Amino acid sequence: MTVKQLLYIVSVTDNQFNISYAAEKLFTSQPGISKQIRLLEEKLGCEIFVRNGKALQGLTEKGEILVRQARIVLTEYDNLVRMAKNEEGDGESFSIATTSTQSAYVLPPILHEFHLRFPKLKLNIQDGNMDQLMDIAGNREADCIILSGINDRLNRDWFRDMLMIPCYEWYQILLCPDHHVLAQKKNITIKDLAEYRIITYPPSKRETSALGMQLENSGLSAEIFATSNDPKSIKNYVAAGMGIGVLAPMAYDKRKDVGLTAISLEGILPKCTTIIAVERHNILKPHVYQFIKLFAPHLTNEAIELAINNESDIVTSETDLPGQLGAWEGDD
Repeated sequence: MTVKQLLYIVSVTDNQFNISYAAEKLFTSQPGISKQIRLLEEKLGCEIFVRNGKALQGLTEKGEILVRQARIVLTEYDNLVRMAKNEEGDGESFSIATTSTQSAYVLPPILHEFHLRFPKLKLNIQDGNMDQLMDIAGNREADCIILSGINDRLNRDWFRDMLMIPCYEWYQILLCPDHHVLAQKKNITIKDLAEYRIITYPPSKRETSALGMQLENSGLSAEIFATSNDPKSIKNYVAAGMGIGVLAPMAYDKRKDVGLTAISLEGILPKCTTIIAVERHNILKPHVYQFIKLFAPHLTNEAIELAINNESDIVTSETDLPGQLGAWEGDD
């Protein structure tokens, strides 16, 4: 058994079991990969892939286990090579896929600290909505996926073979001009929101939004006048008097967003949780591990390692999650 053979079975799996695609990405030949896979199967005494003639269609039951373990071995091999060369991410890249809100308002101070620890590591930040992030996760196009959803409604099947790490909880806010009637009203209800044109994030094909779910549960409808993935655009439209905004609290800063009032929708809309989804073998990389610790400092090393070893998630109910409220509830 060789490192190259393990690399081949992982690459073929990641390229939808197409040996030609895998060979192209690895700059080698299709017959060479096929031969090495056969040699590995003969060595192990079992078939790794399900075949239909010469075509590979998927992984066998043992193949699933072998590929999962091969990922871990390859990651540890890379760590050993890096350690031997005394490199801290030299020439390596780290890809994060997340929403525009996280990218613009949460990540900057975290990535600043991260860069100080891994100055040679190249960062690739991909912004996307919920559906785009799900596709990125499914295609393994990022090291970490950061996204948010309603508590207990983030579907586990969306993150197959990935570790889901809850990071913090929050409630959306209502945003309106200071002179708006809702800015002066006490005890706002979902019915109050439904009476005005709303500007918010676009809906996901996979999950009902917190606002949509609560409107439906209340038997109400509302005019979603405009949607945008960019919270800055939502704020601009609200400031222009085009409607009221419903967005994440991290995007609002009362010191900068002058003329706008933010009101917590706790008790009106359901709580949201921000999570990191990461492939289990990737978490063994020092820089990935450190990023998770910076993004979710409340998590202990023991909790993360237990989840990795037991191939289980870090369950929200068993973890005290901090809130993420934004500068609107901070000190002046």
